Amino acid sequence: MRVQPKKAFPYLRGLLIFALLATFWAWTWTAEARYINDEAPMGEEIQKRNIDTAKAIEPLVSRLEELQRKYQEPKLKTEEKAQIQKELIELQNIIGGMLPDLVVSQDENGNSIIVSPTEARKILDALKRKKS
Repeated sequence: MRVQPKKAFPYLRGLLIFALLATFWAWTWTAEARYINDEAPMGEEIQKRNIDTAKAIEPLVSRLEELQRKYQEPKLKTEEKAQIQKELIELQNIIGGMLPDLVVSQDENGNSIIVSPTEARKILDALKRKKS
């Protein structure tokens, strides 16, 4: 028969577990407090970034509308139509890169196809008003 050695400090294991749990709780509580305190400025930064992005995209959407009107003119030459179509594709890629929410799909060449300029304006206005 083997004799078990006596435990010198039977409560030490419980104390160690309690200390670990208390440390973990204190660490998560302070991390949560930091997150809550930093949340407001971060929200303001996101709102400012959204407004800046919307302001940067607005002239591009205006140019897109103008090009779409030109493209539909009946007396337009084939060369001019090709040039306008090329610029439309470039503009849509730029807008899609700046704000992916406006991209509906992509064509077979990987070019972005965005929502109509009217819908884009609605989304940009909502983006400016949105409180993050």
